[in-house]
Amino acid sequence: MTHSPKLTKEEMRKARLRAMGQTVEEEDQKSLEESKLGVETEAVLSNISPSWELDEGSSSKLFSIIAARDLPRDDLSRWFKQGFLFCESPSFGLRQGQGGPCGVLAAVQAELIREIIFCALHPNGLIDLPNSIAADELSMYFSKALTAILWRSSPNKVIRIVEANELNLNLSPAANQLNPFLGLKVWEFSSPDTCEQFLRKHRDMFQSVSGCMVFLLSLLLTRGIETVRNDMDDAESSLLGQYGHCTQELVNLLLTGSAVSNVFDGDMSTGGTGGYSCKGIRHRSTVGYLSHLEALRYLQVGSFYKVPSEPVWVIGSSSHFSVLFSTTRNVNEATSEEELLSKMRRAFKALDVEETGFIPAEKFNQLLEDVDAMRLVTSVPVYRKLAQDLQLDTTSRFNDGIESVDISGIILWSVFWEHVSKLLAGHSGSSTSLTNSSPSNPSQGRFRSDSDMARELQAQWNAEGDLPLTPMASSPMSSRGTETETEAGRGSIHRHDSIADENAEGFTMYHFNGLEGYMHRAARLCPFTLYRRATVSYIGKSGVPLDEGVLTASHTGSEPLEEILRTRWQGCRIDWRGVPPPSID
Repeated sequence: MTHSPKLTKEEMRKARLRAMGQTVEEEDQKSLEESKLGVETEAVLSNISPSWELDEGSSSKLFSIIAARDLPRDDLSRWFKQGFLFCESPSFGLRQGQGGPCGVLAAVQAELIREIIFCALHPNGLIDLPNSIAADELSMYFSKALTAILWRSSPNKVIRIVEANELNLNLSPAANQLNPFLGLKVWEFSSPDTCEQFLRKHRDMFQSVSGCMVFLLSLLLTRGIETVRNDMDDAESSLLGQYGHCTQELVNLLLTGSAVSNVFDGDMSTGGTGGYSCKGIRHRSTVGYLSHLEALRYLQVGSFYKVPSEPVWVIGSSSHFSVLFSTTRNVNEATSEEELLSKMRRAFKALDVEETGFIPAEKFNQLLEDVDAMRLVTSVPVYRKLAQDLQLDTTSRFNDGIESVDISGIILWSVFWEHVSKLLAGHSGSSTSLTNSSPSNPSQGRFRSDSDMARELQAQWNAEGDLPLTPMASSPMSSRGTETETEAGRGSIHRHDSIADENAEGFTMYHFNGLEGYMHRAARLCPFTLYRRATVSYIGKSGVPLDEGVLTASHTGSEPLEEILRTRWQGCRIDWRGVPPPSID
């Protein structure tokens, strides 16, 4: 019987680095730089001290924004019994033993995974997901993740860290109320590098029994209590909801740095002047967010969350948060047409405050400006022709530029997308397209300018008389025509219930749920393959819905995670590789 030769420590190290897509030279250079930085930072840390302590007023304000007055003590106490503790497998997984803080754990877990997979040493992603990570290396990634969350939440680029190893829910005799934060020391850092090194040195604070609460306090002080209240739609809200669960405001604060109350793109007004404004996500996030509530049609997640800069998402169910990710960016890439569709949807919805699918004609110019189309319709004939294509009435008071054209009617989303998408994409075949189609005369193969197009349209008008106006639709339904016309207009748009075929492109993805103890289960990392439906062109097609969720397939018997995945990748097919689908609860 032969035995395989035993690998030395150095050979095992080289094998681990090869699996992570790194070389020995890169690892040695990294160690040298970290050693140098550690010596420099240690000298800095030795000369700093806590900046201040939480007094009665500050600690009371912290407590009031964290927990509502009627939150049961048992629900709140779980937040004081949960730290950031790692699993045995996978070694980078954060395990949850208490219900309630899962939103904080999932957000930090997602940021930690992003640091591990897409850090500076391997910006295109890891070749293979490592089975285990050395303790010192994991500590570095963990500190980077916490620092990243804190830094993006700071309005004045100052990070504040609360120093505490264990917090207790005790009654304050003087105030006769809960006040467990009184007297805690606070450190301030204006450099994320210094903060990161401080967190590495004091990581025991966050791995202690109250680690999640210590981090939450640090996050709120970094953002500022009043700033957090101004972020929210309801300034009197608290960050812990029913049963001690994280509210959407807290999850948004962790993922975007702002405690807004909604997950759609941008802000949305509920009325005209003086109306109520609902605050949403205002820029593309680094880590994304997907929700089962969207699959159930209770809300809509915007593209800023659905297509983050890195393929890592927090997954929200009705009672829990977990993490979805991939080691390759390809699964998250959006085509230029998808980006255009998202941009035009955002602009239209911002003006469609009643969510009717149409807006009044007086918002025409603003809509063109918002989608960057006004620069392409600077001449009066092109402007009038586009307005007529959108089924609007046009009259001219005098011939003195676009501002002299009066338009009336309503702008339907489906008609707006059909014509303006061709204009912006530069597709031929549109009467308003400014790109060159195949000319009948080869000598006329040059690009047509605005003035060229205006002269051509004017000549067409002179030959035909005024272009007949299409009767204005009185409702969104009337613009669809017959069923045959609708299907012809849709062209190659996927049916809402179509699924990726057997030849579709597949991507390896992972779902991680760190909840332990519930139903005797352990934390679980589940790899699976996602097959993406073939990309089709929506440019110039009718029937493209204003709400992205309309394209989401709903299949009887689908697993909850599958339903969530189809809110991001419509019509995707999932291969669970012969194991039971993971739980999102």
